[in-house]
Amino acid sequence: GSRGGFVIVYDLRTASKWRVLEGHSGPVDAVAFSPDGDRLCSYSSQDGAVKLWQCGSQGFLGLDLGGLMGNSARCLKQHDLPAIPKLSQGPPSLRAWREISIAWTESGRILLTRENAQVVTIGA
Repeated sequence: GSRGGFVIVYDLRTASKWRVLEGHSGPVDAVAFSPDGDRLCSYSSQDGAVKLWQCGSQGFLGLDLGGLMGNSARCLKQHDLPAIPKLSQGPPSLRAWREISIAWTESGRILLTRENAQVVTIGA
């Protein structure tokens, strides 16, 4: 993810940008590819959104969309989560930034651990 609210996916074979995923209004804190590699989920704690992206080169009809889509991908779904209150008081250990993670489950759902350690499961 990036501070600018987008995700850049590189093609490691050519060392070039393959897809640019734009849509978050704040820094992207976590990303994960689906097991088949055709989708990617991203999370921004600033905008509280989980976005699900179609980023494979094959479209829904099996057409090669690489030329049609350029180097961008489309957002399939957005899940807006409730804001988390900022911890401004208390000992530093309670105010510390927590690890944020996002992953796909075997059943195809998205498992997000937010900055307050809340675990959210989202149907993809």
